[in-house]
Amino acid sequence: MSRLAPFCISFVLLAVLVAAETRCGGAEIRLRAECSTENAIITLGDLVDLRCDSTAEAERLARISLFPAPAAGMRRFVTRREIEDMLLIRGIDLINHEFRGARSVLVVGKEPRRETSAVVRVASASPRLADKRLGEALSEYLARSSDEPWKINFQLDEDTAKWIAAAQTLSIRGSEPPAAGRQCFEVTLQVADKTKTVDVVADISLAPLVAVPARPIARGTRLDEADLVLQRVDESMATAGCIRRIEDLVGKEASRALAPRKPISQDSVSEPVLVHRGDVVTVIVRSPGFRVRTQARARDDGARGELVAVESLPDRRTYFAQVSGVREVEVLATPVTVNAPKATPNQG
Repeated sequence: MSRLAPFCISFVLLAVLVAAETRCGGAEIRLRAECSTENAIITLGDLVDLRCDSTAEAERLARISLFPAPAAGMRRFVTRREIEDMLLIRGIDLINHEFRGARSVLVVGKEPRRETSAVVRVASASPRLADKRLGEALSEYLARSSDEPWKINFQLDEDTAKWIAAAQTLSIRGSEPPAAGRQCFEVTLQVADKTKTVDVVADISLAPLVAVPARPIARGTRLDEADLVLQRVDESMATAGCIRRIEDLVGKEASRALAPRKPISQDSVSEPVLVHRGDVVTVIVRSPGFRVRTQARARDDGARGELVAVESLPDRRTYFAQVSGVREVEVLATPVTVNAPKATPNQG
């Protein structure tokens, strides 16, 4: 045997070992003849069967995205060479991988699977229920950040309303701290086994300030500034016709008993009665150039500015006067012009 024979045998064995080492960690990529998928993106795992020594490596290769799936009912042929080029573009070294199987793959698009249970429940949901559920959830979310009674206005499109009404649970997350103005909220919905997130834009404002009694007030009580405070009221309290300024109530009289912390309506207060029936009142008679004071007896109750009948004390003559103060009325006298008789010429 030649002296070179042992060296040749060793070289061959080394080459076999190097080739075996090179194949270690590689994958056998066997193309399928046809692929049918409902996914939006075709991955390598959709087109081929992978055989690898490492399960993790096989999963990594299978997840590689290649191209958008054809529309439902449409077809596309993808050749082995096209797949190789796509993998090279994505940085996959093909030296260690071996391609087998078909020369091309027929890809058929399918209609995405519909979640029947969720769709049925969403379709039958009530928009009014959606408004109610979202309103309560937003109010609860805002209440966690502020004690103020916020006023919330929003409008839901039909699709969003259906999802909100059908959701088993919903949670709110705001993009910024609660403040008056327009804000965007992220609403996460759980419908059956599906989680859906929608954005809702709402106009947030503080409820109006109205005047309310600071304590119980009995009927007939004349209101003072110390009896009143300003308070914000939520939508559950009637605010139509309620008085919003304390100064508009000071000096007025409660027409009925007023409960504390409840808005005061226009018809629950009145001007105080300054003149009562049977009172002896001061009558001020005004006329350009003079002013006369006398006394009379009131025959009616009256508030400031109202006309009441009064009776003169000496002769009990009745006339009307306007209430101007506490036990005080005024009469505006109209001056009477007396025309002098015309002179007649002397007759001789």
